[in-house]
Amino acid sequence: MKRSMLLAVVVVVILVVAVGGYLAVSMGKGTTSSTAAPSANGIAVTSDTLVVNANAGTGTWSISVENTGNLTASIVTANIGTSPPLLLCSGNSPSSGLFYKNCPSLAGSPLPPNQTITGSSSGTGAQSATAGNSYAVSVHVQFTNGQSTWVNSTITATSG
Repeated sequence: MKRSMLLAVVVVVILVVAVGGYLAVSMGKGTTSSTAAPSANGIAVTSDTLVVNANAGTGTWSISVENTGNLTASIVTANIGTSPPLLLCSGNSPSSGLFYKNCPSLAGSPLPPNQTITGSSSGTGAQSATAGNSYAVSVHVQFTNGQSTWVNSTITATSG
């Protein structure tokens, strides 16, 4: 009885540590968190809005990501922690923008140095947002040289 109880406790501890470690590495490595002009490794979120109209049951999330560094991005994905979450993905060129229809992201050159990529979504995640509530935003960029970076921020939904 004691052995099975001890084994159960050990398994639970291992699972908690594994999940916590995964989240710490995938969400926190190489990131910056800010509510104003978040950036990391030359990647900056220059515009980020979430506008909801509860009466009409609509909402729109819009984001702009700029590459001020010297590395070319090969894949860009952005997500917002609404319920359900929204995901925007890059196409293979800057003109493809960031849109759900591009998911999964196509490898290419969607964000070369000194360029900006923009996108928006009026999906169910934006529609379910509440004006005045804050939502986590994460942008993941993979570069052509194999490096990657995360830019994390928080935005507050507004009514419009």
